[in-house]
Amino acid sequence: IDNRTAKDKIKNYSGWLEKIAQSESNLLILGARGTGKSELANNYSALIHNLLGKFDFKFIQPKPDDFSVFYIGNKAIKPDYLGFQSIAGCSSAYEGLEVLNATIHARLEDNTIRMNSGLKCQDWSPQYWLIDEFQQLILQAESFEQKPREVSLSIKNAVSLGRSLKVYVLAIGQVPNVSQFPGWNKADFSQYVQIYLGDAIKVGIDYSIDKGEEIELKNDFEVFRNSDIKYYGLIREMGKKGYIAQLPNAREYFTESSHIIPDNPHHPTSSQELEVIQNKVLSPSHHITSQPITQSKSQVLECPNCGSFESVKNGKNRRKCKKCNKTFSE
Repeated sequence: IDNRTAKDKIKNYSGWLEKIAQSESNLLILGARGTGKSELANNYSALIHNLLGKFDFKFIQPKPDDFSVFYIGNKAIKPDYLGFQSIAGCSSAYEGLEVLNATIHARLEDNTIRMNSGLKCQDWSPQYWLIDEFQQLILQAESFEQKPREVSLSIKNAVSLGRSLKVYVLAIGQVPNVSQFPGWNKADFSQYVQIYLGDAIKVGIDYSIDKGEEIELKNDFEVFRNSDIKYYGLIREMGKKGYIAQLPNAREYFTESSHIIPDNPHHPTSSQELEVIQNKVLSPSHHITSQPITQSKSQVLECPNCGSFESVKNGKNRRKCKKCNKTFSE
């Protein structure tokens, strides 16, 4: 007779989120509201900040609301790209996807030129892109003059190409079924470290790599459901079998000493006044392409000194970085 309580039967996977943060992987978090997605993402961002100290972070938020609050360090951040359509002073989430892919293609092009010339590829500065409610960008595409399949492939391509170029995606959504994404299949989820929360765990179990994993996960899931632990998830690291573990406590990895970041005009806190930026509203014909975007067409050039993508023309074939004030060749 096994007299242990359900909680006593739970396997110990302490430190699992730290290991994922160190792996430099894309991360996929799926689950309904209230299952702990935002807190988990905040802990993950805290770990990335503790590991890297300084990195470039971009935030795409298609659905404006006050429920999902994200932090870098100990500062709340505002989206770089907000809403389904551009308005004055605010670039849309769809524009954010274009910039994400343009960044990747610019780095690919640079590597190609360097390798063709017998040079080493650049040691790129890491970029982390948080895409909240990423599935809504696909599901709502037609309502905003976008093509669902092209948007879907844009996200898929960014994940499959970006990692080797140090461009990482943290995608958060509610729908765990891959069949909802045009052009995707279960193998595409393997490009991410997958985390399923709440009822989404059942779908994650269905995506087991073999019957043995499925049986083990079902047994562990039942143990957690009979315990008094509220927040837990199914974690499947890249190329490995899944396991079910307790989520970290809220802000568990937030530390005052190593977690303070300077004010950044691109991520103003609530006490900062937002700078008004005049943006052109996209025409109905504007759409996301899944084809490679070259530097000459996209005009997204990365500063080789600091990694910023904001620069101005400074002579023939020269640009000046707005962030570090250094000039570089186009």
